Amino acid sequence: MDQRFEKRTINVLLADHLDKHKVVWLHSGNDFVDLLYSFLTMPLGTIVRLLENHGRLRQTVTLGCLNNLYKSVVDMNIDNFRTEACKQMLVYPKSVKESQCKMLKINIDVDTEATKHFMCPMYLQRKSCREFFSNFNTSRCSCGNLMKKEISSPEGEEFASRLGGSCDYDGVFVHGDGNLAFILSDDLKIENFSRELFRKRVKDLGCVNGLDEIGEGEAELGFREAMTFLRSLFASDTPLTTTFYPFNSSTYPSKRAFKPSSSPCDSVLGQVLSLTVYLSKQDKRKVMYAKCGEGFIDLLCTFLVLPLEYICEISASDDGCDDGLGCIGNLFRSFKGLSCGEITIPWYYRCRKNLLGVPVQTLPSFYSCFEDHAFSGDREDRLKKVRPMDPKTEISDQSRSSGGFVKSNKKFLVSDDLIITPLNTDLTVRDLKRFKISFDEVNIEEITIGRTEAINLLKASFVTSSALSDGLSDLLTKKLEAKEDNS
Repeated sequence: MDQRFEKRTINVLLADHLDKHKVVWLHSGNDFVDLLYSFLTMPLGTIVRLLENHGRLRQTVTLGCLNNLYKSVVDMNIDNFRTEACKQMLVYPKSVKESQCKMLKINIDVDTEATKHFMCPMYLQRKSCREFFSNFNTSRCSCGNLMKKEISSPEGEEFASRLGGSCDYDGVFVHGDGNLAFILSDDLKIENFSRELFRKRVKDLGCVNGLDEIGEGEAELGFREAMTFLRSLFASDTPLTTTFYPFNSSTYPSKRAFKPSSSPCDSVLGQVLSLTVYLSKQDKRKVMYAKCGEGFIDLLCTFLVLPLEYICEISASDDGCDDGLGCIGNLFRSFKGLSCGEITIPWYYRCRKNLLGVPVQTLPSFYSCFEDHAFSGDREDRLKKVRPMDPKTEISDQSRSSGGFVKSNKKFLVSDDLIITPLNTDLTVRDLKRFKISFDEVNIEEITIGRTEAINLLKASFVTSSALSDGLSDLLTKKLEAKEDNS
C-alpha cells in the first residue's frame, strides 16, 4: 500500500443475519460516522477521481455523466483555460470542510494537497507585492512575478497544531464525550443507539427465534475498506453488506432516479445562458449535441466542485417523498441536523455567472506580519491585511469581477453524455462529419436556460447517461409544443 496511506483503522460491531448472509446493522462510535459524513462533503470531481484511481477491475463505478465531464476537463488543453490554476482547481477540487477532513481517523482523499498560501517573492521589497496572496503558485503578481513564495496563515497554524495533538478526539463532525454510539442499517439510516431501538430492529427482521438468528462480531475498517464503502455507496442498495461481505452481495447496480424540479426555480439576478442544441428528428426530445460558449462550460465545470450533499439538498422533497437517491439520500437525511449553516464552495470557484445560485464563501483575508531586516517600521506598519487574488484572472484582468474557468470567446461542442470538445471556429463541414451530424437527421434549436434548467442538468448528470436530453426535457417539450400550437 502507498506510504501516504497511514495505517489507521476504525473498529465497528457488525450484526448479520446468519441465514441470509447480510449485514443487519452496524454499531459504531463517532469516528465511523465522521467518515460517512466526510463523503457528503466531498466535491463530485473528487469522488469521480477516487473511484477511478482506486477502483477494481470489472467493477468500475460511474456517476451518471460526471466521469465523462471530469475526463474532458483532464484531457482539455491548458490553452482553453483562463489560467493554469483553473484546470488545477477542477482536477483537484477543494472542499470548504477540507481542514476538518484532514483530522479524520481515516481520510481517503490523500491525493488532494492541503490548501496553501503564496505571495510574490518580492513582497518585502515592494508594497504592492505584499497586498495580495493566492492559494495557487501559478498566479501572477501585479509586477508579473509568479506568486510562489509560500507563507503561513493563522488558519494554517491553528490547523497544524490540531493535527499535532492526540488522535483521541471527541469527533470531527459529530461531537460528543467520545462514548456516543450509533446504529446504521444496511441502507444507511443512522440512529442513536438505545436498547429500545435494538429490540425494535430484531422485531422488524421477523426473526422467529429472536437473537438466535443474529450473529455479531467485530470488524476492522481501514483505507481499503473505506474506499470499498465509498464505491458501494454509488453501486449498491446495501453498502454495508457489499463492503463487509462482498461475495454475498448481489445488489449491483444501485438504482437512482432522475426527478426534475417540480416547480420553476427563481432565477439568479436574471442570469441566463444561450446555446444551440442539435435534436434528433426521430426523437424530437433527444439532444445529440449542444454548441455553446464559455458560460455553459463554466456551469458544467461547477458541477465537479459541488459537494455531494448539494445534490442531496436540491433533490430533497418537502413532502418527505423518496428523493430517488437511495441509500445516499438516507445518509443525507440522517445528517440533516448536523450540517453547520448553508452548503458553500470555496471562494475561488466564484464565477461571473452563477446560474445554480450556489453560495460561495466570503472572500478571506488575514493579517500577516512581515518580519525581516529588509523591512523596517513599527508593528502597525509591519502588520498588514493580506487580501486574496483570484487565481482565475490574468494580470491585465485583475480589476474586473471574477471570470469563469475557460477563456472568453471560445466555442465548444458538448455531447448528450457530457463529453466536451473545444472548437477552433464555428462548426465546419469536417466537424459535422467527425461528430456524425447530418442536417438531414437533426433539427437545430436556439434555447435559453436559467436556474431551473441548470438544476435539472446537474441532477441528470449525476444519475443518467443522457444529461442534456433529460436535463432539458421540460424546456424542450414546452418549446416544441409551442411550435406545434403556432403551426
